[in-house]
Amino acid sequence: MEGSKMDAPFCTLIQDVRLHNFHYPHNRENHTRLRKMKTFQRLFTNALLVGTFVLGFATSTAIAGDTTAQTQPVIALLKAVKEQDHKQLKSAFSEKMRAQYEKEGWDKVLQRYQEGFKTAFGDYKLDDFTFEYKGDNEKGAVSVIHKGKTFPSLSVIKEKAKWKLNER
Repeated sequence: MEGSKMDAPFCTLIQDVRLHNFHYPHNRENHTRLRKMKTFQRLFTNALLVGTFVLGFATSTAIAGDTTAQTQPVIALLKAVKEQDHKQLKSAFSEKMRAQYEKEGWDKVLQRYQEGFKTAFGDYKLDDFTFEYKGDNEKGAVSVIHKGKTFPSLSVIKEKAKWKLNER
């Protein structure tokens, strides 16, 4: 009786090894599963590499003094708030956003941004910022980095051949 108890776990172990041994010649189901797994792994790896390659071209980093077209509306916003320039503030936003802000009043908008920027950045200089754009030729997002700290991305779109902020 004891011998059979000892043999049972050992036999189960041997069966488990045979079932999971994908190279075992008479186990066609597992061999096919191995081929499918290898194919999936290859496809996944290739997709990951292609995605990384494409994102590498769709991402650009800029310092405030050396900007890309996509980061211009964010820089215009920072300048407008710093210099209390209503005209530049309006020009940073898309038509859709300008229409929403018109209802609110540009004085209130400017004041709200000044309070928010003072809390977030203190007495800032544009040279303290770097920006990173991720997107395509029509729309994307600009990450704002102030003295090494990353802030939420801002949505930008291309509108009438110029880049504009497309969110509040």
